[in-house]
Amino acid sequence: MMSDENPPRGSGAGTYAGTYAGTYAGTYAGAVFPRASVPPSAFTLTDDPSLPETVDGIDNGRPATAGATPSPPPLATSLFGAFSRIKDSLAPLPQTAAAAVASLRPPAPPAGLPPGPACPPTLVLFGDSLTEDSAADAAGWAHPLVSRYARRADVLVRGYSGYNSRWLLRLLPHLLGALSTANVRLVTLFVGANDAVADGAPQAVPLAEFVDNLARLVGTVRRSGAAPLLIGPPPCSGSTWAAACAARGRGDGDGRGVSLSRIYARAVVRVAERLGVPVVDLFGEMRARGVAAATAEAAAMAATAGSSSSAAAAVGVGNGGPPPLPPPLSPEAVDDATVAAAEEHLLGDDGLHLSAAGHAYVYERVVAVVSTALPALDVAALPRFAPDWRELVEPGALDRLLGAPHPDG
Repeated sequence: MMSDENPPRGSGAGTYAGTYAGTYAGTYAGAVFPRASVPPSAFTLTDDPSLPETVDGIDNGRPATAGATPSPPPLATSLFGAFSRIKDSLAPLPQTAAAAVASLRPPAPPAGLPPGPACPPTLVLFGDSLTEDSAADAAGWAHPLVSRYARRADVLVRGYSGYNSRWLLRLLPHLLGALSTANVRLVTLFVGANDAVADGAPQAVPLAEFVDNLARLVGTVRRSGAAPLLIGPPPCSGSTWAAACAARGRGDGDGRGVSLSRIYARAVVRVAERLGVPVVDLFGEMRARGVAAATAEAAAMAATAGSSSSAAAAVGVGNGGPPPLPPPLSPEAVDDATVAAAEEHLLGDDGLHLSAAGHAYVYERVVAVVSTALPALDVAALPRFAPDWRELVEPGALDRLLGAPHPDG
């Protein structure tokens, strides 16, 4: 996982805005996104064996000559003739045999089971360790989702610890291809924590490529027929993460911190806005909480100072008057407040991954965004799969509700 603002990649809003505008200029209307000019990744994926492979121009493992009809070798000709004579000597299968063969086929899928024949919708949680841990941790945010959608949708967790957007982009088409018959309706994309690290770190992905990768991830999900939902990375406490890495003998944390995580989290929100994708903005929400808390604290201190001034004026010391307004928070103070809120509501002991409270928070936000932005996928809109058992006790109900009985009973 990784951080937010990285001065060596370009400082300030001007650099970010220019990078972002250059990546997207003139492309949104046509849904075409330029591929980032970066060297090919050393990371490769073996083709998923479950995916069909189409090879053109190949005949029995050898390239076919255009316009030519290959002639079979003599042995093949003689074998073909022998088999043809045997075939011609056989009478068609008797009707009884054909019926017996047909009876061996599996029965037709049950009809009338919402939302389709024996196939409830599938929700895929896709991303890095913040997604993988949602199932691995007992308090992970995937567990209450599975419970919430029980008997209405299948929830699949496909999280890959340490993956950045470049590697996830290579993996997603294989994953969705293997799930082509699973009626995938929603894919959450929890991406960015491993991209946001210092330049030169093994997982680092430049901001421009990250933006491009996000757009391609969204496009891949949409082409599969599912709805994407982006989840931005949370703030990272750089000092806490660096200390945790040092204690485990894992280096200095690769430059992760709130400044880098801020930049990459903002990129997720911008891509979501540009492409019309629902988004859970964890960084922005923690920033709002932190700024509100810090501002309230500053106002309380100013009020205390004003009370002291009024008391002094009452005894003839000072001018009295209203308490002074607290000064606006500096950018550094905003970052500190953001990290403080994240440590309270989201982050675990290492300053990067989610705490039990953080998992609960992510679950609540995902449910809230789905219910408002994707209401057709809210649990309230999905029918329960298969009839209630009480509907099956009446005579003939099994055949009527679940289809014809299986030949084996």
